[in-house]
Amino acid sequence: DLGQQAPQLVGGEGLVEACRREVLEETGLEVELSPEPALLIERVLRDEDGLIAYHYLIADFFGLCRGGTLRAASDVRRARWCAFDELQALPHTRGLQTAISRAAALQRGARPDTPLLLSIDDATS
Repeated sequence: DLGQQAPQLVGGEGLVEACRREVLEETGLEVELSPEPALLIERVLRDEDGLIAYHYLIADFFGLCRGGTLRAASDVRRARWCAFDELQALPHTRGLQTAISRAAALQRGARPDTPLLLSIDDATS
C-alpha cells in the first residue's frame, strides 16, 4: 500500500529534520519541507479484543524534491512517481489522499477544505 513515511525521532531531532531524513533513507530523495504539517493524523490500532494496541500521531509535511534519485529502500517494496488522479486506483493507507489534498491547497496558498486533524480509529473503519 502507498503510505506515509513513519520516522522515529532521534534524540534532539525536530519533526521536519526527521521527515527529511526518513524520506532520504527510504526513497533516495532530498526534499525541502514546509515548516508546519499539512495534516496531523491521530491513529488508533486495536487488538482482536478491541483494546488499544497502538495510539500514535502522524505529522504529514509537504515539500519539493531538491535532489537525489528515486529508489526503494530495504523496507519499501517499490518507489515510483504517480499523478494524484492515479491514487484512487492504487492501494493506499487511510489519510494519504487527505494529506496530499491539504498539501496541494497549502502550496497554492489556498485554504484546505478539510480540518488539520484527522482521527482514525480502526474499530470504526
